[in-house]
Amino acid sequence: MTQLELIDVEGELGVVLPDEVLSRLGVRPGGELVLAETPFGYLLTTPKLAPEGNDPLGP
Repeated sequence: MTQLELIDVEGELGVVLPDEVLSRLGVRPGGELVLAETPFGYLLTTPKLAPEGNDPLGP
């Protein structure tokens, strides 16, 4: 489990992702992530791992 830092970004709330997390997700600045609500909480993943219309955790 990784604890994330919340910061103010021009009046909105931002999340700081550690370099290790970014590397494991395979994203860089300017990339995209998907936050999906699941029965177990939230799942943060890349769009290619969570295709539109599909539940990232399966049926």
